Amino acid sequence: MSLADEKGRLECMGHVETERPMDKTVRDIRRENLERARAIYDQRLKQTLEPEHNGKVIIVHVETGEYCMNENPVDALDEFESKHPGANYGILRVGHKAMYRFGTLPS
Repeated sequence: MSLADEKGRLECMGHVETERPMDKTVRDIRRENLERARAIYDQRLKQTLEPEHNGKVIIVHVETGEYCMNENPVDALDEFESKHPGANYGILRVGHKAMYRFGTLPS
């Protein structure tokens, strides 16, 4: 979901911008942020955080690699946004390929 404020800025999950290239959608921007966060996680953070913190949510600043981690995604995001207002980020779950899983496990 995206919102435009009175200054014409576009805000979406993990990204605030004043001008958006015409060929990029909000979904493209989110996907790019997630890919950048995943690359930072795989290259710099994975060995440090797994398996001790498996299952926790991590918010990764896609430009600096700084991160906030918490059991609760809302708390992690609140902490991140208080430290890095307006920053681009990706949300990941430590030790998992996806943030959430839908469906049931095979028995």
